Amino acid sequence: VCEKDQKAKAKAGRIAVEMVQPYQEYRCRLDEPWPRPFAALQHLRAPEHKGFAGCLHIALRKVTRPYVLVLQHDRPCLRPFDLKKLLEAMQAQPSL
Repeated sequence: VCEKDQKAKAKAGRIAVEMVQPYQEYRCRLDEPWPRPFAALQHLRAPEHKGFAGCLHIALRKVTRPYVLVLQHDRPCLRPFDLKKLLEAMQAQPSL
């Protein structure tokens, strides 16, 4: 939460006091069961603000699958892509 003389800056982990409750509600919704085909997803919470790279580092250490798709919630995926072809290419060339 911002101090009185600070400006809210979510990416730096500072939010205005009126945003605390909505943000906590949002995070709690992430803990609810995910629909298929996302039922195996798990929402991880960092104990403190880590930023995108820090959170990604924590999450990647827990991965047990051969591939990971990382999408940021605040960055749009601007172009469609064929995930199946991408996986096939990665499997065909494991050194990539």
